[in-house]
Amino acid sequence: MARQRKVLEMSVKHRTNSEKNQKIYEENLVKTGRSDLEKISGLLDGPEARKEYKRVLKELQKIDIIGNLDRSNLIAYANAWSMYMKAHKQIQDPDFTMLVDTPAGQKPNPLLKIASDAYAEMRIAADKVGISIDARLKAAHNKAAEQESELKESFGDF
Repeated sequence: MARQRKVLEMSVKHRTNSEKNQKIYEENLVKTGRSDLEKISGLLDGPEARKEYKRVLKELQKIDIIGNLDRSNLIAYANAWSMYMKAHKQIQDPDFTMLVDTPAGQKPNPLLKIASDAYAEMRIAADKVGISIDARLKAAHNKAAEQESELKESFGDF
């Protein structure tokens, strides 16, 4: 399995200032524009997906990592979220049954599989664009450690 590279904010490796500057330079070389992020006409599965896309995009833009190349993962996330929510609403209906009768006997309700698959797709896409709490906590931890290191360089260990 190939080693996945992480942006500086998410990396836990201790780096010298020279290494940090090199990493920042490399990240800036591959940053993409954001103009395509708003072009979503016809790509989202309904108004719920569109609303979720716009909500998440607004939050991700605060993290200054997302760009045009992340659009497909964000679209996949919003569509999976919409599918999951539709299935979840139907599962919450008082008339919902966990098992359905088929000619071969009772089987699990297909909505359970739809919800499970949509949730799995949502998690994968969320991890790829930094929506997951794990990705954000890693970034926060490393940012705090970097600030502490800068304080120690400026004022010494106190």
